[in-house]
Amino acid sequence: MVGNSGGTGVLALDACAEAGLLGPELTQHTVMRLRSLLPRSAAIGPLVDTTAAANLAQLTAAVSTLADDPGVDAVVAVVELNPVMATHLQA
Repeated sequence: MVGNSGGTGVLALDACAEAGLLGPELTQHTVMRLRSLLPRSAAIGPLVDTTAAANLAQLTAAVSTLADDPGVDAVVAVVELNPVMATHLQA
């Protein structure tokens, strides 16, 4: 699960958990790669919260990085758009 809003991401993560879908434990390589790609404020765990500070390239790189992790079967991206985020994602 990856998203640019913690609240929306947690709701999506909870819905997945209710359906029996569990987030994997990410490899150390994936965690380090995400830390190098994302803003310092990003949270990396079962939900990778890129925060609203991430631009489109960072969000895309996070999705690709998660998809490359051998323990990940699927990636769910939850992107919240509001005027501030939409302007930032264009960068």
